[in-house]
Amino acid sequence: MIKNLCLIIFMFVISANFISGQETKGNIVFTGIVMAISPSEPILSGDIPSYRLVKYKVEKVYSGRYEKREIVVDHLVLTGEELKNIKVGDKVKVVVCKSKSIDARLDVEGIRSKSEIIKFYYIAKSISEFS
Repeated sequence: MIKNLCLIIFMFVISANFISGQETKGNIVFTGIVMAISPSEPILSGDIPSYRLVKYKVEKVYSGRYEKREIVVDHLVLTGEELKNIKVGDKVKVVVCKSKSIDARLDVEGIRSKSEIIKFYYIAKSISEFS
C-alpha cells in the first residue's frame, strides 16, 4: 500500500515537471460533453509518460481562452483508473494546460490522426463530473 502510494506521488511529481516545463500561458477551465475516449492501455507512465485521449464538445469556458467547439485532451495515465468513471455522453469540468509539445504523442482513430498537425496540446490537470 505504502509502496503504491509512493509510486503515485513520484509519478505525479514527474508528470508535474513534464507539464510545468512545457506550459505556455495559464490554465483553461471548461465544461464539456465527452464525445470519445481512447481505449485503456496496459501501460502506465514511467520513464516516458503515457496518455489517454478524450475528445470533448466544449460547452462553456470559465477560465483561459479557447474558441473552438471541440477539444482533444491528453490525460496522463498514472494508475490506469483516472478515467474509470467517465463515459461518452458525460458532462464534465476539465482543467488543462496548453503546451507546444508533449513527451509521448498518442494518435487514436476518430480522436486525433497521425497526419494532424498540432499547434498546441491540451494536457489534463484535473477532471470532475459536472453537476
